[in-house]
Parts: sequence; C-alpha cells; structure tokens
Amino acid sequence: MSKLSTLSLLLAGSIASFAPISAAHALENGDTVRIVVGFSPGGGYDTSARLAAPYIQAELRENGFPDVSVIVENVTGGAGVMGAATVFSAPPDGTTIGILEPMDATWQELLLNAPFKVTEFSFLGQQNIDTYGFIVRNDLNIANLDDLVARSNEKPFLLSTAGRTSYSTRIFPVLLKQTLAEVGKNVQFDFVNMAGTSEARASLARGEAEGLMMGVNPTSIAFVNEGKAKFLFSFLESEYPSAEEVLALPLELFDPLNKAAASRRFYIAPPGMDQELLTKLQDIFEAVFTSEEFMEKSEEAGLPVSFISGEETRELVTQLADFAKRNKEVVEQSIAAGQ
Repeated sequence: MSKLSTLSLLLAGSIASFAPISAAHALENGDTVRIVVGFSPGGGYDTSARLAAPYIQAELRENGFPDVSVIVENVTGGAGVMGAATVFSAPPDGTTIGILEPMDATWQELLLNAPFKVTEFSFLGQQNIDTYGFIVRNDLNIANLDDLVARSNEKPFLLSTAGRTSYSTRIFPVLLKQTLAEVGKNVQFDFVNMAGTSEARASLARGEAEGLMMGVNPTSIAFVNEGKAKFLFSFLESEYPSAEEVLALPLELFDPLNKAAASRRFYIAPPGMDQELLTKLQDIFEAVFTSEEFMEKSEEAGLPVSFISGEETRELVTQLADFAKRNKEVVEQSIAAGQ
C-alpha cells in the first residue's frame, strides 16, 4: 500500500472525532481565543499568527471584550491537516480560529479524505500571500516557455519537490501542465521527491533536478541571487518575468491558474458561526490587517500584508475548490504513476 493510501485511511478513521459541533455559547468577555496553527513554531504560518495575535487581542478588547486573551496554539500533524480539523470541529463560538493555506487543505480534502470541508469554514480574511515562481537552473539555457517545452519533449523536465503531495512544488506543476496542454503547449515533467522545501532547493543546487516551483519569498529570492538559478516566470510579481506574458494563456485559462498560484494565509473559524458574531470578527480582522502599525510591523518581519476580506476569501475558496475538482483526476493519475 502506498504512503498516500495509508495516510488517507488514517485520516478517514479520524473523521468521526472531528465532526463539527454546535456552539455552546457565543464569545464572552473573559474567554481565551486560540489561534490554531497546524505547523511547528518558527515557520511562516506560526510567525504570521504570533505577529497578529496581540493586535487581534487589542482590537477585541476595544470592541466589547476588555478581558479577552488571544493565544497561539500549534496543533501539528498531517502537514496542517490536524490543525484545520481542530478548527473545523470546534464550537463556532469565536473562541477557536485558525490560519489555513486553502489549496493545501483543498487537496488534502480531495486526495486524503481529510476530516474537514474547506468551503464550509467561516472565513475572516487573508493576512498575506506568497505567489509562485518557476525556477530553472542557469546552465540549461532556457529563456522562455518554448525553450522549456522543447527541452521537456526531448526528456521530461525534472522538477524537485518538497514531497509527493506538496501543493506548490508537486501538485501545482501538474495543474500548470494541464492548463498549457489545453492550448497545445505540451510540457513534460518528471519529479524527484524530497523531504521538504530545503531539501528540494538543495537538490536543484546540486544539479540533480532542473527546476523547482515555489513561493516567491525572501528564501527563494536569496536562492536565485546565489547565481545558480533564475525565475523563468512568476505570478503576480513585477520584479521577474510575468507568468501572464510568458505563458500567453487566454484569460479564461490563466485567471483560475493565477488564483491557484499562491500560498495564502487565510484566517478561518468553525462552520455554522452566527452571522452577527462572524461579521464582528471579520470587521476586527479587517481593522487589524489594514492598520498602519500592523502593516509596518509585517513589512519589517518580511511578511507584508495582502489583505482581502472574509467575504472575498470565501468567494476565492469556492473558485479554488472548483478548479481543484476539475483537475482532481489528472493529479491523481500523476501521483499514482509514481512520478
């Protein structure tokens, strides 16, 4: 049995214990609000949540809850699955919120039968975003998409990944390939699966892999600046060649791909939250993430704010989920092929 099938069975067995439950009460003064982070301390999601927590607490205290405390709780396991499941099953009373990467979670739901439904969360807003870039080794003399297609049809272009089910490094390249195929640009990928993003970058630096898809962030920019690799294109970034220009896809194909080409930090609450409470929390998160002080602190931390509202995040998640469902079969086939 494959590791993917084994993990799917284990998660399926956990669904009953993570079923959503009814609210015991609404958020009250004196409560402790926990921000559940599904990853270990020190990473981008944990850092984002800990940066935001005191500002969220201050805003709550200014809006009718003078004795509310906000803490960050790391609930690790399953590459974020256990954290998301913890939020999904919590009472929708405002005392449990979480920080979520929506595409990772969507594919965990689709491929692993994870114990949550991404579109059913209550959404509070987006804090920040890492858009994706396609990195290739400098020594390959690949200057544009036609070069990449031509080389990949001689021999599949070897991408390093952070693992067989990593969204940014493994699943998104399959979505890119499928979208390009719809306009007759047939790029062929093969994959060398590593244990994490650091190992994926190291594999590319050693010359074992030829390319890597990952977020455009200080780490990937520093890697490129070392001189061994370059961004062939990037999404939503002006400093590097534009994916819109390099890929030259019709808008109806490019737009869903563009929206899916990012790691986003969404704040979520359990399903079924009372609309009045949800609206109040959405307003509080908007006030935090649009304040000049918080934006300055975030910029200093290398995590600049890219706020969108709770309603906008809900609409975006629906679009991302639809795009994923349309491409589920081709992703499953790619993973089953052992690539």
